[in-house]
Amino acid sequence: MRYIVKAYYRLFYFFFRIEKRNDGDGKGSDLYCALMALLPLILFGFFGLMTLEYFFSRFIFNLHLLQYKTNAITMALISTVFNGVLFIDNKRYLKIKEMFSTEDDDTRQNRSFLCIVFSLFSMFGTVIIVAIFGLPN
Repeated sequence: MRYIVKAYYRLFYFFFRIEKRNDGDGKGSDLYCALMALLPLILFGFFGLMTLEYFFSRFIFNLHLLQYKTNAITMALISTVFNGVLFIDNKRYLKIKEMFSTEDDDTRQNRSFLCIVFSLFSMFGTVIIVAIFGLPN
């Protein structure tokens, strides 16, 4: 479990570094960069919840949850609150920045590559799974 949490922190740090690098003058606040780094994580969390709902509907019992807009909005809010509390509460983003800022270049490149692979799988994995197993009945 500890490794999963650290990997999720590393994914956050990956997007945090992108925001810091794209800041231009480098004077952007860490809070702003942390909030911008949350956006892809919120999206990936939403996709993950949609995938779980798909598996439940496809293989256990089809509740037709995703046909209602309120359920999709609820899943997006759950993802937003979870990530906001996880990273913004108690300025945990500063601790994560400190945790990964001492990585050497080879480690950073390898871990960044894994973050890219995870991001691509998160974005397109649900589409591939639906193509393989089909829609729920």
